[in-house]
Amino acid sequence: MDKILQILLLSLPTVAPNGSHSLWVLATYIKGQTPFPEFSYVSMLDDVRVLYYNGETKTLIPRGNTTTEDTVFDSNQLITISDYIQASFINKWAVATNNLNKTDGVLAFQRLVLCELRDSGEPGQMITRDAFRGSTTDELRYFDKKFTYHGTLNVTAQVLKIHLDFSMWRHENLYQPFCIKTLKGYLEKRKNQVNRKVKPRVRLIQKANADSGGSWVSCLATGFYPRHINLTLFRDGQPVSDHEITGGDLLPNGDGTYQMRKNLEISAEEQREKHKYTCSTTHLSLDNKLDISLEYDHGKPFKSVIPSFLTVMALVLVFGTVAAVWRKRHKSSSKSEYSSPSMKPRVRLMQKSSTDSGGSRVSCLATGFYPCRINLTLLRDVQPVSDHKITEGDLLPMMTGRNLLFFSGSHSLWVVATYIKGQTPFPEFSYVLMLDDVRVLYYNGETKTLIPRGNTTTEDTVFDSNILISISDNMHAASMRKLAIIDNLNKTDGVLAIQGLCLCELRDSGEPGQMITRNGFRGSTTDELRYLDKKFTYHGTLNVTAQVLKIHLDFSMWRHENVYQPFCIKTLKGYLEKRKNQVNRKVKPRVRLIQKANADSGGSWVTCLATGFYPRHINLTLFRDGQPVSDHEITGGDLLPNGDGTYQMRKSLEISAEEQREKHKYTCSTTHLSLDNKLDISLEYDHGKPFTSVIPSVLTVVALVLVFGTLAAVWRKRHKSSIKSEYSSPSTSEESVDTAS
Repeated sequence: MDKILQILLLSLPTVAPNGSHSLWVLATYIKGQTPFPEFSYVSMLDDVRVLYYNGETKTLIPRGNTTTEDTVFDSNQLITISDYIQASFINKWAVATNNLNKTDGVLAFQRLVLCELRDSGEPGQMITRDAFRGSTTDELRYFDKKFTYHGTLNVTAQVLKIHLDFSMWRHENLYQPFCIKTLKGYLEKRKNQVNRKVKPRVRLIQKANADSGGSWVSCLATGFYPRHINLTLFRDGQPVSDHEITGGDLLPNGDGTYQMRKNLEISAEEQREKHKYTCSTTHLSLDNKLDISLEYDHGKPFKSVIPSFLTVMALVLVFGTVAAVWRKRHKSSSKSEYSSPSMKPRVRLMQKSSTDSGGSRVSCLATGFYPCRINLTLLRDVQPVSDHKITEGDLLPMMTGRNLLFFSGSHSLWVVATYIKGQTPFPEFSYVLMLDDVRVLYYNGETKTLIPRGNTTTEDTVFDSNILISISDNMHAASMRKLAIIDNLNKTDGVLAIQGLCLCELRDSGEPGQMITRNGFRGSTTDELRYLDKKFTYHGTLNVTAQVLKIHLDFSMWRHENVYQPFCIKTLKGYLEKRKNQVNRKVKPRVRLIQKANADSGGSWVTCLATGFYPRHINLTLFRDGQPVSDHEITGGDLLPNGDGTYQMRKSLEISAEEQREKHKYTCSTTHLSLDNKLDISLEYDHGKPFTSVIPSVLTVVALVLVFGTLAAVWRKRHKSSIKSEYSSPSTSEESVDTAS
């Protein structure tokens, strides 16, 4: 692997000028099942490998160091940058697979990132170059605060602009400053290694060419360091033209030095002319130019190659066998170590009346289960109900906490997203898009498909699907980075899931309100970012350094201000235009104030219930003798959905036996957008004997039980008698007949 990386390094154009130093990264992202990390890279100082990064284990492994290099860079910051690079690979993979019609199998992407330090100590150019299937897809250069871009990605101008804006911000504010600082640190630690000078051994050789009857003249320089060298072939004192020369590639030796060979083919006729050939070499290790005269060898030119070839073949067989054994064991251990936590579902079957049809709606609800595979089937008289009669059925994530944010009178567009790491039958990344509380879209991150929900007309003009998929890829990448931080701290095995809520608000005035991004893991909010009136507030519990947090926040704030909020508000306005009848409808609440006995305390419960209302914003207040009851005395108050798309809310007050004797007056007051005036409901309650109204009902039920019980007993007795009277024995019947005769 190391040899291959070194050859790849040398096959790239040398972008750093002679005398300067450079730090560069050769990264690989693999999509598909392989025994290697999905993401990894080698970091190099000039041509000296200094670091290897494994994206699967999030480990940084030094290479070739003789002293500690912990002070060269902040490891947390470098891992964060590594996550950004991996995330950008995910975006590139999305574009590539989209262009290749969902290519199956293993796909690999490569990236070269290079920053240069001039001899003056000033930063030089920075280059990021991506490749896929052997071809460069795009290249971004940053030099003297100017960017140039060349690319072949088949994306729209809008999507490309988002990509470039992200990339340029990262290069200017994050990548280049960190790269230059790290480069200087490595130069201080490795100066003896990268500044050493080793003289080349140079030979000029002539060998017979059996095909043409002429010969080959080869100029070979080997064993030199650093890699920059000038090797020139002269014929009778004049440089041989480049188009006559073959070779000239810079190749590595096993000891960290380099070699270069240039060849000239000489015809039989030219050979008879007895030209003078010279190989001229200049190198940093040489005080003067080195000229070598021709050495001619008619022997067997390839005899010395045979032992080396046999050695290489033997090594290939040995390492191939070891790799095959390791891969087999690795797969076995992976399967045995995998475990998945589970949580039982809470299942309810509910029936609600439907005011529109006069019938009812039966809903089967399963919630709180994990993993996410579940079979939920409605049966009618033991037979499964046909799919075309069933509505809903979407798998939705649970958001932790009750304090989801809704704003009375305003409208909001929000995303509830789930990122899953581990083996499951569901997409790694997916989300539901909602207008207020109406689902309008489902996104499958595996197939890159946007699936409308509940639309009665086409909604293609609401948003640019290419831009939304690009933003979705960035959300996917951000979720991956967040989970990487969490998993890096916990090293959790099995399936992991992180949830995200992203919400933008449109005020009644038509101006953007606040935008909120909240992430949750294992039932707790990890962090929350709010953006309102061009000001950001952040609250988080992530255990990261201040430097890493600053990088994360700077990037997140830039994205919210320049990409996410503008797109979200535009999409929200588009959906409001298409779904205005659906989200602006008003349904009045049905309100009741109920008192029930509390057997435990000898007192009672007073409950104010409002149900069947839409939209969801409602004010429900309990009054005692004209004064609002304090919040700390109230239980309930949660907004709950009904099966027909409306809502309900219940607030309860516990009344002690002593307070009950005081005969207070209780009132439930309701305000809602569907009501012209405040609705006040008084308690249906007799203060003298609070539960006498129950007695007639109880007596009636008891009487009915007695009547029906008596009737059942009589019927049963008569039914038994009739069975006995109708029974007869054949033998007895025959005897009676004979006697009569």
